[in-house]
Amino acid sequence: MMAKRKSIYERLALKQKVELARKSQAMRTLREELERTNKIQTQLSAIIDDTEIKPGATTAMQIRSSSWYATRVHEQLTTISNRNEFLNAEVSAQEEQLANERYRHELSVKKGIEHRRYERKMREERIAALLPSRSRPSR
Repeated sequence: MMAKRKSIYERLALKQKVELARKSQAMRTLREELERTNKIQTQLSAIIDDTEIKPGATTAMQIRSSSWYATRVHEQLTTISNRNEFLNAEVSAQEEQLANERYRHELSVKKGIEHRRYERKMREERIAALLPSRSRPSR
């Protein structure tokens, strides 16, 4: 029965380690996606700056065309900004879950170590109780 309890703690720690690795991978994916969308947002902002109507002589067709493109780019910028907000919130939530998972894993490992120490102590006490006492001189 003692070996089974030791095994339970080890299995729990292993299960949590696997879960921790899975969540870490998900976190890496989220961060990569957030980085990618931040780059896109920067590019769209640069495009908006480049497509502004320049002062000087312009035709109605140029103004209409520039306005149409600016509208589309603004829509894309709004979409990507919303996506960035969502990803930031998701990253924060995942970081919290990852921290909780790490804490539970460390707690399981610590409990397993404590349990092994306790079992070792109990085993040594049982062995000591079975051995004849050497501290008493025999008469």
